[in-house]
Amino acid sequence: ADATLINTHAIAVDYHYNRGEIYYSNGKGKIFRLKTQKNTTIILVEVTRCDGLAVDWINDNLYWTDVDAHKVEMATLDGLYRRTLFNASHGVKNPRAIVLDPSEGLMFWSDWGQNARVESSGLDGNWKQTVVSSDLVWPNGLTLDLSSKKLYFFDDGYTSTISSCNYDGSDLRVIMAPLETLEEAFALTFYDNRLYWTQDRSFSSIDVETGDTQSVYNYVGESVGDKLLGLKAVHPTLQIPSVTRNLSADSIYPSAFTLQSNNKT
Repeated sequence: ADATLINTHAIAVDYHYNRGEIYYSNGKGKIFRLKTQKNTTIILVEVTRCDGLAVDWINDNLYWTDVDAHKVEMATLDGLYRRTLFNASHGVKNPRAIVLDPSEGLMFWSDWGQNARVESSGLDGNWKQTVVSSDLVWPNGLTLDLSSKKLYFFDDGYTSTISSCNYDGSDLRVIMAPLETLEEAFALTFYDNRLYWTQDRSFSSIDVETGDTQSVYNYVGESVGDKLLGLKAVHPTLQIPSVTRNLSADSIYPSAFTLQSNNKT
């Protein structure tokens, strides 16, 4: 299969299938957009440290977490109309992974800290609530099964487990029991009944029903510091387009916000 090589230390990654675009963050506080057909890359926004980002392929918006700034933010896919949805005043401490279900108008993000948790809200920042908060230390990777409306996450802490629950936090189950093999795991993605995750220089998978695990890939980098971080399953069925958008422009970009010349409010 054809592949595009990005010569950068990508941390978080997502894509817009119909637009042929890849979005990713690096370790230097920048979020980029790569147009795969033209092989052109531009800097969309500058941040402090982005460990998670997610594309809303229905409403054409980009969401991301900024760990050091204690923020969850959003903008259009062109980097315009940047808006802070949540910050420290909303209880955000160390936001990490973030995933979306645009068809339901929902987003989920993980937050490290003294009260580690997974939270959710509407894509416009309304209806913020805690989904999971018990027995969490470092909730890192998040992913969704959009068909069954299941949230999957792993805790790269003392428990080292992969778990699942419904969008409201009910039916919480352990998919993968405590194992040392989950230490330093970073990203998690779902496709065709399997979970895939990156860990140091490799990525592995597990069948969510049978528990069958497989080592998928081992990476030999140029230096000791090279690690596999961001990971996303790519398939058209994972981003089914909608005829109508489920968010109005006014609900996301209120007219009360004044846009400055640097596209920040």
